[in-house]
Amino acid sequence: MFRTKTFKINSRPALWFAVLLCAIFLVYFPGMTGGFIFDDVGNILENENLALKKLNFENIWAVSLSGNSGPLMRPVSVLSFALNYYISSGLSPWWMKMTNLCIHLVNTLLVGLFAHGLLSALWRKNKIEGIAPAASYAWLVAAIWGLHPLNLTGVLYIVQRMTSLTTLFGLSALCLYLKWRSIEAVSSWRQWVVRGLLITLLFILSILSKENGILFIPLLLLVELFIFSGTRNDQPLKIGRVHLQWITGFVLISGVILFLTYALLITKPEHFWHRNFNMTERLMTESRVLFYYLRLFLFPSLSEMMLFHDDFEISRGLFIPWTTSLSIAGLVIITFFAVWFRKCFPLFLFAWGWFIISHLMESTVISLELVFEHRNYFSFLGFLAWGAWELARSAVKIRKIVFLLLGVYITLCAFITWQRSEIWGNTVTHVVFEANMHPRSYAANFQAAQELYVVMKRDGKLDLTSLIQSYLDQAKSAYYPGNSILVLQLRFDATLDRKSNLSVITALEKGLREKNFSHINNSDIETLVNDHIVGQTYLTHEKMLLLFKAALENKKISAFQKAQVYCSMSRYYGLVLLDRAEAEKMMRLSLRYSDDVHGRLMLAQILRIQGKWQEASETLDWVKAHNWNKRMQQEILQEATLIMEKNTGVDKRDILPNHQDKEISGRNAQ
Repeated sequence: MFRTKTFKINSRPALWFAVLLCAIFLVYFPGMTGGFIFDDVGNILENENLALKKLNFENIWAVSLSGNSGPLMRPVSVLSFALNYYISSGLSPWWMKMTNLCIHLVNTLLVGLFAHGLLSALWRKNKIEGIAPAASYAWLVAAIWGLHPLNLTGVLYIVQRMTSLTTLFGLSALCLYLKWRSIEAVSSWRQWVVRGLLITLLFILSILSKENGILFIPLLLLVELFIFSGTRNDQPLKIGRVHLQWITGFVLISGVILFLTYALLITKPEHFWHRNFNMTERLMTESRVLFYYLRLFLFPSLSEMMLFHDDFEISRGLFIPWTTSLSIAGLVIITFFAVWFRKCFPLFLFAWGWFIISHLMESTVISLELVFEHRNYFSFLGFLAWGAWELARSAVKIRKIVFLLLGVYITLCAFITWQRSEIWGNTVTHVVFEANMHPRSYAANFQAAQELYVVMKRDGKLDLTSLIQSYLDQAKSAYYPGNSILVLQLRFDATLDRKSNLSVITALEKGLREKNFSHINNSDIETLVNDHIVGQTYLTHEKMLLLFKAALENKKISAFQKAQVYCSMSRYYGLVLLDRAEAEKMMRLSLRYSDDVHGRLMLAQILRIQGKWQEASETLDWVKAHNWNKRMQQEILQEATLIMEKNTGVDKRDILPNHQDKEISGRNAQ
């Protein structure tokens, strides 16, 4: 039995939590003035379906299924963006970020409730009388989590509401489970059913906010295994003759093994064609990334934390770099230590298991970007809970010293988060700061060049030529530069009325043909087409065809991406060269590789423009029948009206743009 003497921070935890929420609000408030950035553009700003005008089932259904991130389309998160539009009468980044901040504040309270429930259960399990001190330690956990700068991208990076929402619902489920399991009296079967259904509903909402919400299910099993140990009132709970603890452990371990096995089996080499690494290289690199996350959590640094970490060196072998083998060995040793000494330090195994489970989806075999800070939004809760428990068990004098050190650490976290928030409060300041801090980051330098380019075009009197060119050059020499910077160079030269260097066009052609092909390449091609449509013809017809051909000859281009190239070619022939017959031919080639609603609607438009009314009408009927998620409803109605009127008019919008990003932008939200 542990000592019952305690050291309290304050006898009124509600007041302390109110102060904490105010502090978080003040620290994050400077960042509210920042704009949309990176994946915000493709997922929010350019998603016309988010323009929710009426709250009825049909509109809500169409909006919810209009996302293009993840296999489940994340309808809960997308609907929340649409509700922002509906309430604020537009896509206001200020209101979007304020909503994110409110979610973060609620999550901070949930973290406090979760820590309180966890520690209270441990108090009772280890016969520590009185649960009042648990509120003090829960406040510390919530303060570190809520103010830590590593969580900033989950708030100010608007699209990562997906991460904060999945955490909100997942933590709510865990808090309810803790409350339910802490009740000493055995519940009736009706209460079991109601509580079970409520927790299941919260898990479903978490998963539909972002797919990694499914990880809260093994995390719940982890809580049952280490906190309650399959007992109630010190009596073992059994299903039949088998102890609940053994069942929980078996299900947890089996589930993790089955998930990893399934992920390995369905992962194919072509899934990595659009990346600069293969699956083996990704797994080796992620071993280093996990320790990188741990370092950023323990020693937060303003200069290291950023939106982009594409300058993180890829592990090409066990000793390239040498820290790869060291990191893999470190993971094995820590896991062995946690398991071997589980009876002495059971909460350390709990914390380590929580951290590893939290990264199972985004830091293993799935072909995602290597490093993103928002992936740690709930991954450190296990360590925080373990630290609070060990602190509670320590001597009073040690606790006083640790509380003082934690006060300094929390203050440092708050200060760094406030600094980051100030930087994020202005988009130009933000992208320039990150480019200056990370000269080897291609994405950071590209974003800086593009943002300054937009600013200079908007303000005709502002001359940023030399600064933009410096970031363009820096991006070209960065760690694994992409083709987008060459497209931006062409556009920049055209804006300045100077002839582009032939080497830029040659490099772009080579990049489209030889580099790993992703949807960003489709966006690059679509950008060139859109510029030609509005009259910015800085490339000759021969050069455009050469770039199209280079993309189609890429050996690592997928069928869907090839369909997008043909789709862009169709728009180029139809709206730039006004060759409607060739536009139809290209569109039919596109449909061979990917036959979808968007492509068929484009074909219907091309057929109408040529006066092929019957074919256009039949094609549109196919679109209506297959538009199950109602995403293209408005465009379908508009096209049906034009066909009925036998309207062969055409304008800039008449042949739908490729449904990739209209401007050069980033990847889908991860």
